[in-house]
Formats: sequence, structure tokens, C-alpha cells
Amino acid sequence: MRSTSMRRPRGHRVSPRSGRRAWAACAPLVLALLSGCTSGSGGAADKADGPGRAPRSTPTTAAPDRDEAELGRRVREALGTESIDDRDPLFVEAGVERVGDGIHARPELAPGAVYEVVVACAGKGRISLSIGGERTRRGVRCDGVATARRTPGSRETVEIDAAGEPGAVGMVGWRVSKVGEQAESP
Repeated sequence: MRSTSMRRPRGHRVSPRSGRRAWAACAPLVLALLSGCTSGSGGAADKADGPGRAPRSTPTTAAPDRDEAELGRRVREALGTESIDDRDPLFVEAGVERVGDGIHARPELAPGAVYEVVVACAGKGRISLSIGGERTRRGVRCDGVATARRTPGSRETVEIDAAGEPGAVGMVGWRVSKVGEQAESP
């Protein structure tokens, strides 16, 4: 009985060497495909460039989660909100957000009173800040240092807007407190 397997044409010989040559030609391609499939998988190749070297950094558009807690703590510390009591009659509101989310607060500030708006950013880059509908936005560095501005209360809500400038990452926060009464004008 005849076999149904394919036969090589006569005169075509396959030597053991030609098999090795084919493998040698394909090996780099196979290795490239395998390394492409495993890059970014969190394996040892991602952890360090070699023995005793620091881990590779990858560009991100937001601060890593593990850093957000620390950056948020730095912002609250700069704002002085770590020990504020909600029952404090001078405290109006406060909050902390990711720089990428920005601040879009609209506190109601009673007419006749003067308020202090404090903003702090911690991380990298700068934010642009507008308080009370200012037409010109101010640049604030994300260095963990608070900036403050006094503003009078109004019948309308006061806008506090902050947005991260390109490349900025980190946490940004605000605190609004009543600091006194507006002086009567003669």
C-alpha cells in the first residue's frame, strides 16, 4: 500500500545544515515577537534595566495612585485643613482634587462679609487659577505652597476655577474661610 504523505521532488535534498540555517534565520524574528508580547507586562524586564539599576519610568498623564495620597496630604497641610472642624463658624468649604480634574467650586458667600480663598497645588507643573470671575488667570506652581486671596461676599456665587496647564500632574485643593465683615463705605 502506498503512503499518502507528500514526497519531495527528486533531486531536492534537505540536509541537516539547511534546517539549522532556517532556524538561525527565524530565531531573531521569533525572539522579537516574544519580547514584544511580554513588554509592559510587569515582568522582570519592566522592573529594571539591569542588575542594580533603577526601575524604568514610563510617562503618565496623572500622578500614580500611591503618590496621590501623599500629594493630597501635602495640599491639606498647606491649606491648614488637616485639623479644621466643620463646626467652625468661620469655615465655609474646602476640597482636594486631581490636577487633571481641576477645581470648579461655586461657594455661596454672604454679602457684607470678607472671605479668604486659599489654593495649593502639589505635584509637577502649574495650574491656572481664577477666583471670582477674574478675566486674567494666574499661574500657580504645584510646589505645595499655598496662595491666598481675599474676596468680598456677594449675592451671586463666587467662582473658584483651577485647571492644570499642559503636563501638570498632582493634587490641587482649596479652602474658603470667613475672615471678617466688610467695612461700610461712607
